[in-house]
Amino acid sequence: MQTTHTLDFDMQVAIDIGSGWTNARATFPGGKEPREILFASRVARAPDAWQEHFGAAQSRVVRIKDADWLIGAAVRTFGAQQEDTLQDEWALSEGWLALFYSALADLAPGAGRSVRVAVATGLPQARYKDQERAVVERLLGEHRCEVNGSVYQFHVEQCFVAPQATAALLYQAKLDPDMEGDCGCIDIGTYTTGLAVIDMESMSLIAPRSTGTRVGVANLLRALGAFLRERHGVTLDDARLMGALRERAVRVRGESVDLSGAIAQISVQEAKPILEFVQAAWGGAADLDVYLAGGGAELFAEAIRTVVPHAKIILDPQWAVARGLGVWLDEMLEALKEVREAV
Repeated sequence: MQTTHTLDFDMQVAIDIGSGWTNARATFPGGKEPREILFASRVARAPDAWQEHFGAAQSRVVRIKDADWLIGAAVRTFGAQQEDTLQDEWALSEGWLALFYSALADLAPGAGRSVRVAVATGLPQARYKDQERAVVERLLGEHRCEVNGSVYQFHVEQCFVAPQATAALLYQAKLDPDMEGDCGCIDIGTYTTGLAVIDMESMSLIAPRSTGTRVGVANLLRALGAFLRERHGVTLDDARLMGALRERAVRVRGESVDLSGAIAQISVQEAKPILEFVQAAWGGAADLDVYLAGGGAELFAEAIRTVVPHAKIILDPQWAVARGLGVWLDEMLEALKEVREAV
């Protein structure tokens, strides 16, 4: 879906607002260098009188109408109740929109004027059919917000939504134009795992083999949290668990504890629902070239290869969806341009 405006924009933004991380890539006219940003999807409505606390002036805050939303470390700093990102309606929530505005403000040429934008964003494979239209209708049009006191105005003139696993596979196709036959992607995110199969000859999605499930890195985080409580007496919130997972280490009583072995073992255990899901959808996927994407690609790769031994990790798997959305956005805008020139 799109509007009928011209196709000249101040920026084109491909953004994947996941349950764990927000990745965004912006391109600009005139050969200006593209920009990419990555930050944790930590967002909460600001508690009462939060501005009276020490550190308030340095916090990331997005104001939407009369509501303040804290982003990132400020959520923990001020004891705010973090938005539940592990839910089916995440992409339709106010917290999701606050992260969207925060990203656009970081990428925009500046505050104080209306910025014309073309946007591509992603949805979990299983939620795409139900939510695509609602997300497009929500994002198209005029937007106004304040980020750390500066006013930003965005006019989203074109908006496209793609399934996340499909977008990741488009990124791989851009990296390897010689891909042939049917290719599949297993996109392991924080809350969901998505499967997509594309016929590379026709570049068409094979719908019966493209689906999703509510299993992802969050399952591993819960198991890691239980391990740390039982073994080390340490209780961490999800944000700090995510940090421990990325660093493969945690500080206990002032000392760094290596978690590499524990994470490897837990990953194998928590991969079982993903393996069952893949087997039910694809069997051994012997007829597919298979690629792994998402924040869980490297964590679960070893386990997945016990079922799909030929699975390969996409280059920069955590960026695969956002960059694939950028590829798709370019293609869609080029197709629109050709249609308009032909009229």
